Amino acid sequence: MHESEQANLHDDILYCYRFLAECYLYKNQFTISEKYHLKFLTLAKTYSNNERLEQAYACLAYMYWLWFSYLQDDILYDEQCDELPRSLREKSFEAAEKSLEIINQLEIQNRERTFVRNKDRQDIENDLALRRVRSYINIGKKQKLTKN
Repeated sequence: MHESEQANLHDDILYCYRFLAECYLYKNQFTISEKYHLKFLTLAKTYSNNERLEQAYACLAYMYWLWFSYLQDDILYDEQCDELPRSLREKSFEAAEKSLEIINQLEIQNRERTFVRNKDRQDIENDLALRRVRSYINIGKKQKLTKN
């Protein structure tokens, strides 16, 4: 990761934090995983990378849900005495909602780009049609002049 940071390779840095978070997640070290997921989220915001931002929220939602499930499976854990499960469930839903918002924004942006490309293509086709019509008119004028 140090080399990526020195070279300022944003995608590499983001992936490092994401994979560190996932490694700790699968070791059930949730607080460390959360730390790296939040770093991933913060950097995605800093780099203005919406696709990675959406991934960060999706990863956070999943991590919080696993953490919540892990606590639910512990028979010695007393949910009534601890606010943690409720807050984890809420954080999971909030992160999932933000992920969905970004997905919707990206979808709208993709549609707009597609519309612009289609519009550009339509303009090109219209220009070609105009050129064809003009050339037909010019050919017609030339033929009319040669007949007279």
